[in-house]
Amino acid sequence: MNKGNKIEVLNYINLLVLLLVGVSQSASAQWNTLASGTTEHFSAVDFVSPNTGFAVTDNFASGGKIFKTVNGSTWSQAYTSANYLFTVRFISATTGWAAGGVTPNGVILKTTNGGATWIVQTTAVKQILSICFVDENNGWAVGIDGTVGTHFIYHSTNGGATWIQQNTGFDYLRTIDFSSIDQGIAAGDNGQVYTTNNGGTTWTQQTFPVFHISKVKMVNSSVAYVTGAYGNGGVYKTTNGGTTWSAQSLPTILGMSGIDFINPDTGLVVGENGKVLFTTNGGTNWTVQNSGITDWLSSIKFVNSNVAYAVGSVGRIIKFGTTTGMNITEMEVADKIYPNPASGKVYFSSDLSKAETLSISDLNGKEMMKVDRGFLETANGLNIESLTPGVYFVSIRYANYKAIQKLIVL
Repeated sequence: MNKGNKIEVLNYINLLVLLLVGVSQSASAQWNTLASGTTEHFSAVDFVSPNTGFAVTDNFASGGKIFKTVNGSTWSQAYTSANYLFTVRFISATTGWAAGGVTPNGVILKTTNGGATWIVQTTAVKQILSICFVDENNGWAVGIDGTVGTHFIYHSTNGGATWIQQNTGFDYLRTIDFSSIDQGIAAGDNGQVYTTNNGGTTWTQQTFPVFHISKVKMVNSSVAYVTGAYGNGGVYKTTNGGTTWSAQSLPTILGMSGIDFINPDTGLVVGENGKVLFTTNGGTNWTVQNSGITDWLSSIKFVNSNVAYAVGSVGRIIKFGTTTGMNITEMEVADKIYPNPASGKVYFSSDLSKAETLSISDLNGKEMMKVDRGFLETANGLNIESLTPGVYFVSIRYANYKAIQKLIVL
């Protein structure tokens, strides 16, 4: 590109800057209460797509039920069990598990057709409080038999057809989660935290501040969070796979029982009195959101960065994002891409592993390049040799904002 053309490009950029200055949009947080069709207590919720989800109940008078939505708004009862149901987990649009039981006996249910039918896989387990799968074959569950001081960890390698007891130990375990086939954390009463890095072949008890843990969420092999639901409820975080934990500073001392993160930085916590807390910086700061209810919320699930659902007492189901997004702000930046102007390759100053998408568009809005997840995780230099000289916009989407920067290709 000759000097005259470069000057024309720069003048055009200056004009675009004037047009873009101050352009940002931020949607206010809003939760909406949905009709669930029941007043029974919801213990857990999971979604397989933005519109298709499942929630389970643990009514102590009439057993448990499975409810389903296919549009994200209306719910209907899909299954009835004589057993309480405390946990539900799907690994695809078709395959999922629900589990529970009446102490000391447990039950694990499975569907392979998107919840149209459910079969009892096993009752040869103790009462199951939490279940997780990392693929269609490998799953874990924790159970109790009602005897104080005893817990059970089960493992399946064949999609739940058979379960092998991996560990029995002190006090109740109430929650389990795995980030991969090897890395897992189980936790429960009186600060019980166990970690494994070999798929549960061995479990190591970790030192933890004494309080009752209700839910663990592994974001990746290093980062995980737990919530506490009794007495001194709180949120704790680990950045080394569960070996050490640090307390998060919360704007409440109420019990918190449900937690979910869509990436290491962006998460929601729910609990007592309808409390909802939101963080965008890995728990360094938490803000209170108005849920619109005062009933206990037991479980929370992100569908994507704009939509989340929470369930709890008296048949409560609330949805974030029915009319607004999760505070997505669009902002122009000037320091994430270098060199700029550039030719051949560009590099990024931000931690792209926290990004959701990265794309490059021309001045007409036509997408010219889009990188895959592997690039975002490794954050190597991006080859732009396929782009003709001119002005482009690079859009980097994070959980709660979109960074847009002009790129000059020489």
